[in-house]
Amino acid sequence: ESSQCLAIGDEIDAPPDTGLPFVWIGTNADDDSYRSIQSGETLAIQYGPQGGEHVWGAARLYTPGKGAWTLSFALTAADGSRLAATETYVDACAGQVAELTSATVFLQQEGPATGVFSVEATEAGHPEATVHAEVPISIQ
Repeated sequence: ESSQCLAIGDEIDAPPDTGLPFVWIGTNADDDSYRSIQSGETLAIQYGPQGGEHVWGAARLYTPGKGAWTLSFALTAADGSRLAATETYVDACAGQVAELTSATVFLQQEGPATGVFSVEATEAGHPEATVHAEVPISIQ
């Protein structure tokens, strides 16, 4: 995983309300930078050296203040079962966007699947500050 702080501007969209936290969900682009995910997109399954399977998760988190945040990625099937998950951490960038890439979202079953890919961002010590983004996808 890697993260960086980015200023809102030409390449980084402003959140709907700069007084509140906001999160965008994405995946890795070919150069391992952040890339947004389109509804209905198919993500490629990645194969780890120890035989595991995963997809790449990425997120952009805007916060008005600093703080430590937990990012929880998940892929959930239509029946509510969890197909993939991981949790990682990022330090917020006050008034900027913290960008995290290369989050390894481990699959809990083999092969192709369809579901909702989501990220939930929660500020440490402030569970009421949780923000969420999701998009329907397929993996194969």
